[in-house]
Amino acid sequence: MLDDPGRMADIAETAEKDAALPPTAIAGISGYTGLRLLPMLPESPGGDVRLLMRPSTARKDPWRTDPRTISVDLLDEKALEPALRGVEVIVCLVGTTRAQFRDATATEPAVSYENVDIGIPRALARAGKKAGCKRFVLLSSWGIESSPGAYPSAKRAAEDAVKTSGLAWVMVRPSFIVGEGRAAPKALDVVWAPVRLFAKGFADDARSIDAKDLARAIRRLTLSNEWDGQTLAGRTLHALAGA
Repeated sequence: MLDDPGRMADIAETAEKDAALPPTAIAGISGYTGLRLLPMLPESPGGDVRLLMRPSTARKDPWRTDPRTISVDLLDEKALEPALRGVEVIVCLVGTTRAQFRDATATEPAVSYENVDIGIPRALARAGKKAGCKRFVLLSSWGIESSPGAYPSAKRAAEDAVKTSGLAWVMVRPSFIVGEGRAAPKALDVVWAPVRLFAKGFADDARSIDAKDLARAIRRLTLSNEWDGQTLAGRTLHALAGA
């Protein structure tokens, strides 16, 4: 008889991984959260999972030998449309920071908020609608509703592009994403602890989330339309992840 909670959780997660996903296309799998989602996906090639990557990334290991990899310009709606045919759920995990900004080259577009945080979700949503996709799960950010600045503005624009695409949608708004190499923001949870006495829901949304837990929540969102039309913040994401 299994009485080890950790072992039982491992078995449950393995069973969930083996559960059939709807045909799903994922952009941003090579990023911090995406790499935590990758082990939770079916490994067999075919129509279940498509990993959409810009050509420069698709040519690198381990993606170039992964049969799920599709090399495509993520800003080109005409190129994306055939890549998305037969897909039911689009998951977009892309995002950038000012530190990653760079000018366009002869083969690559500029890296900017306009191109990455807005342009890619917008192109995916428009192409997905034309291709017959049904749902869109977008990784956004907590607290962007009224925050000033270019980054929150870009995230709001991305959400608007998805919401007006005609696809069913779920907005995922985690607070600080922590994990290997990103432990520092977790210390801020101590700052929020007293706030919970007076504004528990707000503080729970602000609490950091481990990237593995976030990935687990995102995977579960691909399996069900229960949360369609909702914006999910920290407390709901923690619950979805079982964390």
